[in-house]
Amino acid sequence: MNMAVIHVLGRLYRDTGNERYMQMMRKIEKEMEEAGDYFRLGTRGVDFYKMPRPRWESLHDIQGIVEFYRITGNDDYRKSFENIWRSIDRFDVHNTGGFSTFEQAIGNPYTPGAIETCCTIAWMALSIDMLQLTGESKVADALERATWNHILGAQHPSGRWWTYDTPMDGVRRASAHSIVFQSREGTPELNCCSVNAPRGLGMLSEWGFMAEGDAIIINYYGPVELDATFGDNFKVRITEETNYPVDEHVVVRIAPEEPSTFAVRFRIPNWSVNTAVRVNGVASPKVERGNYFEIRKEWSTGDRVELDFDFTVHSLIGDEECLGKISPYRGPLLLAFDSHFNTYDTHDVPPIDMMNLVPSKADTPIGQFVPMILLQFQGTDGRPVVLCDFATAGAYGTHYLSWLPAIHVPPPSVILKQPADHETVASGPIRFEWSGSRRDTGRVYTLTISEDPSMGKPVVESDGIRQPVRFVNYDFVPGRNYYWRIMSYVSAEALPLRTESYSFTVDVSLENPLREFADNPALVEFREDGL
Repeated sequence: MNMAVIHVLGRLYRDTGNERYMQMMRKIEKEMEEAGDYFRLGTRGVDFYKMPRPRWESLHDIQGIVEFYRITGNDDYRKSFENIWRSIDRFDVHNTGGFSTFEQAIGNPYTPGAIETCCTIAWMALSIDMLQLTGESKVADALERATWNHILGAQHPSGRWWTYDTPMDGVRRASAHSIVFQSREGTPELNCCSVNAPRGLGMLSEWGFMAEGDAIIINYYGPVELDATFGDNFKVRITEETNYPVDEHVVVRIAPEEPSTFAVRFRIPNWSVNTAVRVNGVASPKVERGNYFEIRKEWSTGDRVELDFDFTVHSLIGDEECLGKISPYRGPLLLAFDSHFNTYDTHDVPPIDMMNLVPSKADTPIGQFVPMILLQFQGTDGRPVVLCDFATAGAYGTHYLSWLPAIHVPPPSVILKQPADHETVASGPIRFEWSGSRRDTGRVYTLTISEDPSMGKPVVESDGIRQPVRFVNYDFVPGRNYYWRIMSYVSAEALPLRTESYSFTVDVSLENPLREFADNPALVEFREDGL
C-alpha cells in the first residue's frame, strides 16, 4: 500500500519538529485502517499473520507505530507494536532466524517456502526497534540468530552474490537467477535483495553495542575493537578477544579514558544454560540465562571480564511439516547436513539420536569455502553424520538440510494462537486454536477455560481433542477476564506438556459470523483428512 514511508516521516518529525511530517503520518495512519489496520488490531492482540495484509513490506509500516509511541508517549502504540513483534517471533520466524514464508507471515514457521532476504532485513529492523524499546535480551538473541545463520547464509562465501531465498532445506541460488526479472541492462546482479541484504551486516552497529543512562550494553560477541563515546562525551575502548561463535570463551576488556564508575551489561543468551563469568579472575555467582548480567564498578584500563558460554548441543523440536525432526544448534550456530561433506545424499540421511547429541570434531576439509565449524554425529545405522554451520551449507551448490530426522524426539511445544493473550472476542461460538499438526499424530489435547489464571475455577474442560482447534459455545460473562490453556499428551506413560495461560474477554457488541452456525457439527471437529 506504499505506506512504509510512515516510519521515515516519524524520524524526520522527531529530528525537525516540522508539523507537516506529523500531518502526513496521521493521514497514513487513517488510511492504514483500510489496509492492514495494524495499529488497532495490534492493540487487540490479533496475531500479525491474521491481519489483512501480513506481507513483509508491512513491517516498515509497523515501525511507524513505534514512532508514534516515541512522539506521543501513548501506551496504546507501544502495546500494539510489542504484540505484533511477539506474534511474528512466535509464529513466523524460522529455525534460521529468517522471517516470512512466500514473502509474508502465515503462522507456521515449519512450512517450506521461500524465505526472502528482504523479509529478514525488515524483521531485523523491526527487532532493533523492539530492543531499543524494551531492552529485552531475547530480542538481541533473535538478532544474533538471524545474523549468524540467515544473513551469513544469504551471502555466498565468495562474496559475489546474495540469495533471494535462503531455504531451511534446499539449495542456495543467486538472486540474479531467482529474481532475474528485476535486472536491467548492464546490471544483471542488482535486485531488491542484493542491494538490501548488506543492511543485515550493517545493522550490527545499531544493536551490537548500546547504551542506557550510565550503562553500556554488550549484545554482540565476536572479535571486536571498539572506541565508543556515550554520556557527557565519555570515551571508552571495548575489546573482545575470542573466536566466538566457534569457541565458547570470550575475553572482554573495558578501558575508559580515565577511571570511572559505570555499569556494563552482558547479554547471557537463553541457549547458554550454564554460563561462567569472571571479573579480573574472580568468579561471579548467579549468572541467569536469557537476561543481562550487570557489573557496576569503577572501571580502569586493564579490567578484564571472561565469559564461558555453554556450547552443549541443543535442539529445536519440529512440528507441522517438520514433525519428528530436529534442528541442532551449537551456541548460536544452526547446524546443517551438506552432502558435500558426507558420502551420501540428503534423501539418505539416517536419523540421529536426541539422547546422544555429543559430537566429535570432523576433519576440516581442504577447499575454497571452509566452514566455520564441522562436527560429526553418529547415525542410528552406524554411519557418521557430518554437520556444518548453516551459513556455509550449500556453498558448493549442493543440497542441504537443517531439519534432520531423529529418534527419541520429545513432543513439540504447544503455542496458543487464538484467542491471543488479552484479546477481546465476540460472544457466541469462540474458536480456540493452538499450534500442532492437523494430521492425527497420536497427540491428545485437553482445553481448560477458567475464571482465574491459576486455572483453579474452570468453567469449561474439554478433553480427548485430537486436532489443534476447538469451538466452544459457552455463555461467557461480557467484560470478565477468562483464561485458557492446553495440556498435550503423547501417551499414557509420558508426562503431559502444559502451556501457559492466555486471557481473553467477551464483547457482545462485536459481530460473530459463527453465531448462526452454533449447532453445526462441522464447527466441532475437522474431518479425518484435516479439512
